[in-house]
Amino acid sequence: MSQLIATAVCMVVIVGLFVLDRDRERRTSRMLWIPFIYLLIIASRGVSSWMGIAPPPDELYGEAIYSSPIDEAVILVLLALGLMTLIVRRRKLGLVLQGSWAVLLFYCYGAFSVFWSETPFFTLKHWTKAVVDLVMALIVLTDMDPVTAIKRLLTRAGFILIPLSILFSKYYPALGRELNKSWEVVYCGVADTKNWLGVDCMIFGLTSLWCLLDARSEHKGPGRTRRLVAHIAFLAMIAVLVKMAYSATASASLVLASAVMVAIFQRKRNMRTARVHLAVAIALGCALLPLFVLPSLVKDVGKDTTFSGRTKIWHILPRFVENPWLGAGYETFLSGPRMVQLKALIDKTFQEAHDGYLEVWLNLGWIGVLLFAFVVVSGYRKAVAAYGRDPTIGSLRIAFFVAVLIEGLTEAPFRMMTPTWFLLLWAMIDNSMARNLNPRRERQKRSLPVKAWFGTPATKKAVYANSSLIRDSASTRSGLNEIDEAELPQLSRR
Repeated sequence: MSQLIATAVCMVVIVGLFVLDRDRERRTSRMLWIPFIYLLIIASRGVSSWMGIAPPPDELYGEAIYSSPIDEAVILVLLALGLMTLIVRRRKLGLVLQGSWAVLLFYCYGAFSVFWSETPFFTLKHWTKAVVDLVMALIVLTDMDPVTAIKRLLTRAGFILIPLSILFSKYYPALGRELNKSWEVVYCGVADTKNWLGVDCMIFGLTSLWCLLDARSEHKGPGRTRRLVAHIAFLAMIAVLVKMAYSATASASLVLASAVMVAIFQRKRNMRTARVHLAVAIALGCALLPLFVLPSLVKDVGKDTTFSGRTKIWHILPRFVENPWLGAGYETFLSGPRMVQLKALIDKTFQEAHDGYLEVWLNLGWIGVLLFAFVVVSGYRKAVAAYGRDPTIGSLRIAFFVAVLIEGLTEAPFRMMTPTWFLLLWAMIDNSMARNLNPRRERQKRSLPVKAWFGTPATKKAVYANSSLIRDSASTRSGLNEIDEAELPQLSRR
């Protein structure tokens, strides 16, 4: 098949997925386009990289200290739009932040690390990018329909990136393939590396599985069959891409988190959470088993017992720690002259510690590790509480939570501007109080004068508002299906 025909088929598949999964009954804010664009960038490549004008990585500071002005401008615009959106939603934002003290404390400590960092500008720049992740997560959580918002955000991004990854890997080798350090051809799709392609498969695979379970549990109705077809086809693409990416950590995270989701998914509300704790414990235990108990198990998936050289990195990095309690500064350890020495000792392509928890200690010290532990424990409690209120969306929160924690054992998912950190923040922040705040109902109540509740309303607008409220109350209490319009003035006087 030629490139032109393959591209046309890919476009048809993308359009077909959007058509099959459409849902016109639910509404979300237009501001959801802000995190959507942001997710497309962090789940693939920077704008300058797609344009072919990305600057070469700096010898001392890697790719972040001298990043492209185009990428910086795009991120700053998205951050500005996101902050303006949150200012408009300040009432909801305040309710969400009330229960997010652990995340805010962790971010504050990361900001204070500028004072003892060897490269303050580098630290401040990375911390600012981490704030963008938090802003985007808050936009989704404060949407008028947060459940539909996260569903549309992830499904739309997945419907675009996954088919394009298959297209690039198969028919555009200059875009979708790369050479590893052993000079072997590996597939990376729309991502920078094969490991991040595996992360994309993990994220969008979990989302599609959740949508499939949700559609399967619905009663028969219009659109149910086409949504099932869309997500079954999409999961088949995920399976093909997972095999092509050959990322063991992302594959294990996807399998274990999917098992947790299937085990706990249900529609009944106010369910006991014992099943959740058991499923999460089993999944984390299975992930820790090859690392600390039976390292020989990794041979079954075609890997060596050194986890592709990761154990060497884990033994070398602690030798370069100067302040074990405070760390080197937020996202600052792997930079400067220290990075040159590490590349000389490990490998010239070395860029990360391949352990998210180790990187937290290297950058923020034991104090940062303690704060991060508070974030994880508090976030897990909130995710379980969300499951108790609504098991449907709660199962997705817990699945992402488990997947990212497992990914952190051999990768670096807690870095800023990564889809894993963005979704971990979304899963750990509680928005239950903000969801009960309906802006339209609040404006309606404020438009009613006090007299409208006791006597004749002062305005025609208040008459209709009061009548609709009385109609809802009467139909709810008495079980009547309809109320005669002629009786509304009498009800309002009552």
